[in-house]
Amino acid sequence: MRAAVHSGPLRFELKEFPIPAPPDGWALIRVGRCGICGSEKHNINREPTRENHICGHELSGLIAQAPAGGDFSEGDAVIVHPAMSCGGCEQCRNGLWPHCRSKPAVAHGPTNAFADYIIAPPHIIRRKPEGMDFETAAMAEPVAVGLHAAKKMTKPGGNAVVFGAGGIGLLAAQCLKVRGVERVFIADVKEENLKIAREIADLETIQSDDDAAWDAVKGAPIHFVFDVVGHIPAITSRGLAMLERCGTLVVVGGQDEMPVNLMPLLMKELRIQGSGWTTREDFEEAIALLAAGRVRVDRMIGATYPLEQLTAAFAASRNLIKVMIDCGGA
Repeated sequence: MRAAVHSGPLRFELKEFPIPAPPDGWALIRVGRCGICGSEKHNINREPTRENHICGHELSGLIAQAPAGGDFSEGDAVIVHPAMSCGGCEQCRNGLWPHCRSKPAVAHGPTNAFADYIIAPPHIIRRKPEGMDFETAAMAEPVAVGLHAAKKMTKPGGNAVVFGAGGIGLLAAQCLKVRGVERVFIADVKEENLKIAREIADLETIQSDDDAAWDAVKGAPIHFVFDVVGHIPAITSRGLAMLERCGTLVVVGGQDEMPVNLMPLLMKELRIQGSGWTTREDFEEAIALLAAGRVRVDRMIGATYPLEQLTAAFAASRNLIKVMIDCGGA
């Protein structure tokens, strides 16, 4: 089978590998579509961290070999959650797959999906809803990431500001609207992204480098701020400064260290909440939201490239919200 191996900064090489043999009870999946994640855009700027490193984890495809005696059959159209988990520990039983206590280490698993085939245990596989195309289906995992962040806003109604109108920011903002947040502002420097925000969810947009544009927030008490950029101290500091007393900053993107003025945290008794993963419940709800059209991703997908053009696809992804890879399985 073919797989695109990270061979250097911003470079991929197509290599041949044996089709992986699924362990007992697992499925072999022919990958149809796989999206380029924002984290991957950053990570492939450096030398590979290991030999034959294959990226890709936002995927949909077809069952090529079904587990014996299971719920799936060959040819079933499916969506796969990328959390490699054992399925049996306390965390897995509670649906907290990314926090599995004994994550199985496998080659060609659901985090190696820029390839013809991957293998996965059935507990992280869900059927693709009838009528949903494979590109929309491959967006289920990023929608789940945005939904998981939106669920951190526990105050009914209220108002929120999302910093960053990239993929996860747009999805988190839509999920906030779905969950009944009264006013959702989304800020970015890219007008094209803000235009999409207005089109897909009627979000209130702010050109973040225009100080006058922030007047729109005045008079609307901000109870939650979502920092989806995570590497610009001025943004995080601004978010803390605009929060109402006892408000919450949800950090969805970040880096190891960042100088931030924490005085507002102290004086207004604010909370900082991390959001970096998803649960089984988030994943299933994300699929349902996409199927019902309550979260839109059509305007976010800017281009689709074949697997053999993955290097070009990553280059294009710098200027697009989401780029899909056609791995040939659907």
